[in-house]
Amino acid sequence: MKNSYLNDFSDRMEHVGLYAILLENLASKQSFEKYGLDTFSKQVNLIFAILLFVMEKTLLEETCTKDDLLQFIHETHWQLTKVQLTKEEESTLTDLIVDDVFMNNGLTRSMEGFDFEEETYTSTTIRYFDTKRVEIDGHDRVSYSLTDQGYNLILSTKEIESNMKLDVQELIFNLHMERMDYGKAVDDVKNIYSLIRTQLLKIDMAEAEMRRNVIQYGFDRYQKLIDENNDTKEEMFKRLVAHKDKVQIQIKEFEQRNQTQLQEDMQVKIDQLSKIIYYLDLSIDEHLSIFNAHTNLKRLYTKELEKMSQLELIHCFSLKNELYEPVLKDANTLERLHYFLSPLFQKDLPKAYNINKAVTYDMKRSDDQNEANLREEIDLKQLLELEQKRIEQAKKRLSYYKFALITLLNKIEDGITFSEMEFTEEELETLVPCVSIFKEMMIQLLIKETIDLKNYKAMTNEFAQTSEIDFHLNQMLVEIVEELPYLSFDTLSIEPLEENEVVILKHVYDDFDDTYKDIRFTDLRFHKKKETL
Repeated sequence: MKNSYLNDFSDRMEHVGLYAILLENLASKQSFEKYGLDTFSKQVNLIFAILLFVMEKTLLEETCTKDDLLQFIHETHWQLTKVQLTKEEESTLTDLIVDDVFMNNGLTRSMEGFDFEEETYTSTTIRYFDTKRVEIDGHDRVSYSLTDQGYNLILSTKEIESNMKLDVQELIFNLHMERMDYGKAVDDVKNIYSLIRTQLLKIDMAEAEMRRNVIQYGFDRYQKLIDENNDTKEEMFKRLVAHKDKVQIQIKEFEQRNQTQLQEDMQVKIDQLSKIIYYLDLSIDEHLSIFNAHTNLKRLYTKELEKMSQLELIHCFSLKNELYEPVLKDANTLERLHYFLSPLFQKDLPKAYNINKAVTYDMKRSDDQNEANLREEIDLKQLLELEQKRIEQAKKRLSYYKFALITLLNKIEDGITFSEMEFTEEELETLVPCVSIFKEMMIQLLIKETIDLKNYKAMTNEFAQTSEIDFHLNQMLVEIVEELPYLSFDTLSIEPLEENEVVILKHVYDDFDDTYKDIRFTDLRFHKKKETL
């Protein structure tokens, strides 16, 4: 299909259907006017207030019966209409809203969206509430909770804070995992990865703006980004690892069942869970990148502010008053001119002055807009140059990661420790080009614990590649073994050895502080397995 903007059109129609069916059910009821809800606006306000009430009850994992809804409608209806209803009218209104508007009298409602790629309609069932039986005071009652479609409807009505988006997406992911709806859980974990990736891109853009003008970037924007990073990195990392552990346990259980009962649907679930593991790994990788970028961002902000403060210390003076007039009054002062000029030669100037410009006639622009357009064009050109330079530097840095991994893989044997590996001086420089690269590479290896290369190969072939200028351990390992088959393996695991002596790598270059430091870390044992044919 040529019109790529119509891709996933049926998914968009599902979101439209969440509104359309609810408003259609609402508009078809003519009896709302006798309850004081005489305008469509009042009806819509009450309906969405009820949705928020049910969402709050669902998030708190509390029961939400019709009695609870009746009490909420009693309070909210009066605020909206200032019309007093009898208890019987309130009960009837509650039944009308819950049974007719939200539950559609138990009848299934669906939205058909056109798929422009397949050129056919796809039908999506719309449900706002789930129901379950609960026992309250010895009586059976019906409790209502919000479905994931209900969540999507509510969350789409207001732009939530970026630090809440991850929590909400994780909540929906948990709901689908509990219901064993792994197909939707795969989409959820993709969204989690996308949100973490977006946060990392925001940090990159902020760094570029700070380098241009840290004062113009502003403290408020900086503080907001730091707060978002803190919210992202404090608890999310542990939760991502916990999700991965749970999914791995689930896969093992399904594999054991699949050995005794050969079922196609069981294998489908295993494949879906493997995809979830793949995206959780990507999310963990990106999360580690956020942690490093967060630290670098704080350093950069401080560094740029220091530069600006140094500029303020520069003394400005008038050449006419301080140089020309004293020389005209007393020519002997020329003998001391070197005192005036010597500071100019302490370091190279960043730009050279074109003397020809001194005799060029300055054309006055009558059109201010032309001047503004020129400035905009220059700024855009500078931005493009900066972005191109950033990409080139990132690709160069990525090559350092690659050669460091190749050097390490060449030395890894099953059961060997890092302290037992022998490196030449040249190999050591390749393995540890700088502190940050070696640190990030080793942290990602430790976080993975066990790397299943066969699984990562399958996932890499099936899904779109991630960014070509960022370091992703899984993707790079697959790339390396494809280029150098002799380094291939099936599984690779890393085990910290607390009882061993600390490994020390001396005189390692720190690329941020432009100094040399010693690296100390716990010794590591590597376990590499490869099936023999």
